[in-house]
Amino acid sequence: MSKTVFVLGAGSSVLAKLPSQADILKNIFMKDDVDFTSGYNSTLLKTEERYRQARKNIAEFIVRLFSNKTYLDFINDEGFKKEFQSYSDDEKFETIEQLKRRSDFLENIYSYLSEHKGYIALEDIFTILDKAFVSNEHIQGYDTSKIIQLREDFVLCIIRLFVKSSLSYEFNDDTYINFLRKLMDRRIDSGQQGDPLSIITLNWDFIIDKYFYEITKRDDKYNKLRLDYCVYDHNYHYYFDSKSEENIPSTILKRQGFFNLKLLKLHGAMNWLLCKNCQRLYYSQRDYIAIKEFYNKNYPECPFCKENYHSVGDRNQIKLKSELITPTLLKNLESVTFKNIWKNAFVELSEAERVVFIGYSLPQADFEFRYMLKKAIRPSTKVDVVLYHNDDPNRLRNMLQQGEYLEKYFLGSLAETRYKSFFGKDDINFYYEGMADYVNNHL
Repeated sequence: MSKTVFVLGAGSSVLAKLPSQADILKNIFMKDDVDFTSGYNSTLLKTEERYRQARKNIAEFIVRLFSNKTYLDFINDEGFKKEFQSYSDDEKFETIEQLKRRSDFLENIYSYLSEHKGYIALEDIFTILDKAFVSNEHIQGYDTSKIIQLREDFVLCIIRLFVKSSLSYEFNDDTYINFLRKLMDRRIDSGQQGDPLSIITLNWDFIIDKYFYEITKRDDKYNKLRLDYCVYDHNYHYYFDSKSEENIPSTILKRQGFFNLKLLKLHGAMNWLLCKNCQRLYYSQRDYIAIKEFYNKNYPECPFCKENYHSVGDRNQIKLKSELITPTLLKNLESVTFKNIWKNAFVELSEAERVVFIGYSLPQADFEFRYMLKKAIRPSTKVDVVLYHNDDPNRLRNMLQQGEYLEKYFLGSLAETRYKSFFGKDDINFYYEGMADYVNNHL
């Protein structure tokens, strides 16, 4: 039986109105309506104190490393500035620390960062942090402990953006529903031992997971179908909410008589938590549970390690952690979890007779994944690429009026050019009407 592998990039989540990677930094510093706790959401409130400190730490890092400004530049009182110059070094330090406790002063900085520094690439930020960490070096006054703290601060703020975006989202978009139903029907039609398709995603969100959960909950037709993360995993809600919840690890789904739909999350997920001690992975198909790591108190602990190592006394050893591969040129894929997922992704791609890329522009920064594609995909494999109007070379060609050189410059940097160059073939099928059109008319 022929196999199709669907590869989902950031463009596949556009319909869910999630923050794009390019806008994450801008959104972190954007002024919050209702102080970012819209509707007094309990999950956001439980991380509010930690979040406020995280924003402050990130702001200081961006001002220090990515601007030519000092804190004094954000003070409008010229008289105060003149007086400040007469202070001793200790007095200057203490004054700045006092200013950083004032919300009006911080909001002035945040406004500047949102408006003028939102374009900074996350790859630059995380690569700098990771390079300093692995080299055991200090950078601009940041030692290893501060670098680790900054990474955690960035991860918290990113997760909160996604949590906030999901609060008002209804999970009722026909495109996602139709996409998953077609794949689920195809999986069932292939028989319990069949293997006709899989989904590989480079996104952190749980759009596929949540829609799958909602569909199976409402339609008995799919009551024997389960998501398969291709790793030995555990249902978070079984251990932390109710033992009546189902808990069947992905690796034994077929053995238990279920139809499995493979979903391989190469960069981790916000609906995952991992025990760094025993490497057990906990998942949710309902919530972004990764944010629970940052609760001010009552954060989740691995139930297995809590029982086995309760006498150790260090609760941090058994605290569940978020597991996201951040945008960096120094990705760490050495954990047991990611090794298994990436190995399975390679097998899926090597067996595929068709690979469908949806909303994925094949960026140069994803060199590990590009390497896997080059190793795994056979020359005979059919390739479909689903993008949007703004990626269409013909549309851009009609818009460009500045001459041949500029046209070549722009068109040479487009996703279509990258795909043709990378795969070395001209028979790639490009669809520029977006995911909805592809699902309705070509899937």
